Amino acid sequence: MSSAAAGLGRAVRRAPGTSVWFVALTATTVVLANLPERVQERLLVRRSTNLHQLAHHPIRVLVTSAFWISPSVVLVWLGLAQFLLLFLVFLGPVERWLGTLRWLAVVVTGHAGGTLASQGLLALRISLGQESHALVFDVDVGASYGVAAAAGVLVWRLARPWSARYALTVTGLLVLALLVNRTYDDVGHLAAFLLGVACRPLAHDRPVWDPALAWRRRGRATSSDQS
Repeated sequence: MSSAAAGLGRAVRRAPGTSVWFVALTATTVVLANLPERVQERLLVRRSTNLHQLAHHPIRVLVTSAFWISPSVVLVWLGLAQFLLLFLVFLGPVERWLGTLRWLAVVVTGHAGGTLASQGLLALRISLGQESHALVFDVDVGASYGVAAAAGVLVWRLARPWSARYALTVTGLLVLALLVNRTYDDVGHLAAFLLGVACRPLAHDRPVWDPALAWRRRGRATSSDQS
C-alpha cells in the first residue's frame, strides 16, 4: 500500500462520520449534475427544509437536506470543492477531537437549529406580509449549518486567549455576512455557529491546543536539529 493510500486510510478511520458524509455528498452531486434542470429543482424541493416540507415531513427533510448541494447557490462541482475544504478544516478536526458520537451531536444540533432559526424567521416575515408566500416552497439544502456548528465548538479546542480571538473573529465575519447579504441562510449560519459554541459540555474533558506553545516547541526542535 502506498503512503498516500495509507494516509487516506488513517484519515477515514479517525473521522469516519466526516468521510461518509463527504462520500454521500459526492454521490448526490454526481447524480444532480447529470439531471435536467427541471428535474433537479423538483428533486431538491422534495428534500429541502423549506416551510412546506418541514410542516409535513420534518424528520425526513432534516436528514436528507444535509446530503445535497443546491446548484442555485453555486455550481455543484464548485460547491463540492468548497465543502471538501470546509470538511478538512472544521468537520474532520472536530470529529478526531471529540469522537464520532459527540461530533454527530454537534452537527445535528447545528443543522437542526440553524434550519429552525432561518425558516422560523422566514415564517414570521411571511405571516407579517413582508415576504412572498411562494417562499414556503423554496430550495434549502446543504451541509453548511452543520459545518458552522463544528466551527463553533472548535472555540473550546483553543487555549486562551486564542479561543476568544477565534470566537470574536468568526462571529464578526458571520454578522458582517448577515448585514451585507441579508439572507435567511446567513441567519442560519450565525445561529448554528452559536449553537456549536453552546456545545461546550461535549468538550469539557477534551484536550485544548495552544498555538503559541506549539510554535515555541517547534522552534526549539528546529534549533536542536540545526545544532
